[in-house]
Order: sequence, then structure tokens, then C-alpha cells
Amino acid sequence: MSELASVGPATVAAPGADRRAWVRQVCNWQGSVRALGEGTGLFWEVTILDVSPAGISLYSSRRFEPKTYLAVERDAVPPAPRKMRIGRVIHVRKAEDQSGWIIGCAFASKLSQDELKEWSS
Repeated sequence: MSELASVGPATVAAPGADRRAWVRQVCNWQGSVRALGEGTGLFWEVTILDVSPAGISLYSSRRFEPKTYLAVERDAVPPAPRKMRIGRVIHVRKAEDQSGWIIGCAFASKLSQDELKEWSS
């Protein structure tokens, strides 16, 4: 029996299948990111595309390498404070319009249900 056959169809995902463990909340918020450890202190504007308890998807004009730690901030309408979390870049791909990058990050710690509501609404 082959090794693949012993795994069984329930554990093998189809190529391109969505294998996320969490449902993503689609949003369209403006924010910024700063690469930790770079030493420049520069922030880059991003659009927050979606968020889940475990991670976030961003659109950025700058490419960040996988494994880079980012300080991710979501803009807020005053008097509400800005939201900030630490995330690690998991994957990067060119945006369909070829003018920027789609960056998937995992949060350093999961969002609570209340925090998820704050980030996605």
C-alpha cells in the first residue's frame, strides 16, 4: 500500500483548497505596519482585507518576507484608540492588479471574540 493511500482522502487537501482553521471576517480598514527589528522605525500604509482570531490579511505596496515580525495597527475613528497587534508573515503573493502585495500574517496571540469584533467592525 502506498504512503498516500494510508493517509486517506479526508486528510489530503486539494491543491488551492482553503485550509484555514478559522473563518475570516472580511473588512476594508486602513492601517499601517512596521517591520520589527529593522531599525528604521518606518511605517507602511496597508489595507486590512480580512481578520480571524489567529491572523490577518493585508494589502501593501511593500513586500515583506515570510517570517518577518510586524507591528500591525488598525486606524480608528477618534476617540477610539488605534488597535495594534504583533504578527508574523506567513505568506506573500503579488496582488492580482500587480501593484502591491497580499500578505498573510499569524498573530503572536489569538484575538478574543471582543477583540475580533473590534478589528472587524
